[in-house]
Amino acid sequence: MASQRSDEFQDPPLVIVVDYDGVLDRAGYPDSGKIDTFVVNCLLRLQRRGAYIVLNTCRKGEYLKLATRLCRDAGLRFDSVNENPPHLIWQYGDCRKIGGDVYVDDKDICFGRFRMHWRLLILSLLYPRFGRWARR
Repeated sequence: MASQRSDEFQDPPLVIVVDYDGVLDRAGYPDSGKIDTFVVNCLLRLQRRGAYIVLNTCRKGEYLKLATRLCRDAGLRFDSVNENPPHLIWQYGDCRKIGGDVYVDDKDICFGRFRMHWRLLILSLLYPRFGRWARR
């Protein structure tokens, strides 16, 4: 069953903001092509359960098109790219900083690839039952 998106949100979806270089693609900028299928599969599981997935990247132009195409080829279509989700724009107005409940970035001080995989796996297995936990 596909999740429904509308302008009126009863219960806002969990917003997951994910970086491209170093998270979804291990090749490193400006290269592309080493898509991390584990991360993609966790994000797909979360998206199927109603999470809103935002790609937040410094890439632009042809590099951005390549990144989104590679993710699309792996089965991941982003709900937005470098833009806030509609319900956050409605609630707070639009701004430069991408708002989210969970940020997945290789520059996180506590990450490391193993920890990133572990956290994504746990979140993808528990959401939406423990969605409020992820927002704390």
